[in-house]
Amino acid sequence: MLSMMAGNTRERLLQATIDVIETHGERAVKVRDIATRADVTEPSIYHFFGDRDGLIEEALAVQFGQGQTEPMLLFTDSIQSCRSRKEFLDLIRSTLEATFDPAVAGRRFSRVNVLGSAQSRPKLAHYVAEQQQRVNHELGTAFRFAQSKGFMRANVDCDILAVWVIGMITGRLLIEIDPQLADSQEWNSVAIDAVMAAMGSPPSSLTKWNTPTRR
Repeated sequence: MLSMMAGNTRERLLQATIDVIETHGERAVKVRDIATRADVTEPSIYHFFGDRDGLIEEALAVQFGQGQTEPMLLFTDSIQSCRSRKEFLDLIRSTLEATFDPAVAGRRFSRVNVLGSAQSRPKLAHYVAEQQQRVNHELGTAFRFAQSKGFMRANVDCDILAVWVIGMITGRLLIEIDPQLADSQEWNSVAIDAVMAAMGSPPSSLTKWNTPTRR
């Protein structure tokens, strides 16, 4: 019972801190206010995190992972239910389209902000690296399952493909910072075509690009 209570207390403190950071930034994180929000005593913060900086670093690490973990689990579970190459490729396309929705752009911005903070915080950088490694592994494992079923080309490195896809999705924020480009369907089409080509199913336009011109 005590361990369950401790876990709940720790989680409440982290979520309260994340809420404040997302709304007002790190500077607004005050130990007394966070304890009040989480309905715990201030000493609990020092017990679990050492100090205010320790609380912020762990909260940022959790924030970094929140935008990836749930969608990743849903995606990997869906891959297990695919019964054909077409089902798999349709799943890839629909998942990417949902991920590129400007409505979820805030998750990308939050993740990049955490990466920026990690540059000067070795402990946070370690937390973030561990979380990202887990996500990379999960996606790489899902791709290997699809590969074993013949849904994607056999000579692609699934771990590298996983890292590349995640990086490409994160990189979409480069156009999302411009309101006029945030909903660019052309960017989405290029990205989806590239992923399909990497998996061994290039669209006809890319196939034509790869066809040598005869003279």
